[in-house]
Amino acid sequence: MYDPFVNTARHLGGQFAEQQKQKLTQYISTFNLKYYFAVDVNYVRRKLFIILFPFLHRDWTNKLSTNDKPMTPREDINAPDLYIPSMAFITYILVAGIVFGVQQ
Repeated sequence: MYDPFVNTARHLGGQFAEQQKQKLTQYISTFNLKYYFAVDVNYVRRKLFIILFPFLHRDWTNKLSTNDKPMTPREDINAPDLYIPSMAFITYILVAGIVFGVQQ
């Protein structure tokens, strides 16, 4: 079914989305964000252990790769990551939603 209003709205919406994407990518590079989310299951397990028992962890230095760039969190347990803080925030939102939902 051909509806000129729907097609015009779809076209304008696509243009708006593309403009916003271009504006956003000039400030935030997805490559830079991928670095902070490069984790695996073993990293999360080890990092949670360090968060719960920091007194058992001895080496707190960050490691550098051969080209003097910092290693990814998957390779270096002391590298900063955004996976654990973002999952903690999402868990907080879910638990708060459940608690407030049960109370009502």
